[in-house]
Amino acid sequence: RLQHELKQDTRLALATLENACRAIHDPEDVALLMYRAARLCEKSLQDADAARKLLNRLVELHPATVYGRKAAALLEK
Repeated sequence: RLQHELKQDTRLALATLENACRAIHDPEDVALLMYRAARLCEKSLQDADAARKLLNRLVELHPATVYGRKAAALLEK
């Protein structure tokens, strides 16, 4: 039950990050939120595929940002 609740909280956090990405216009801030969402998918949900998709999208949309470069580095590993 606790694991289910943690996953629900994580999904809520991901939805919040997604909504924030739509509301924020600064590429650096959006990249940071996308990076955090990807890490949540990987670490909390153990969903490596979802994390990789988010990281790829981040690199595609914001390659010149700090977190775009971090995402690219993670994908190269």
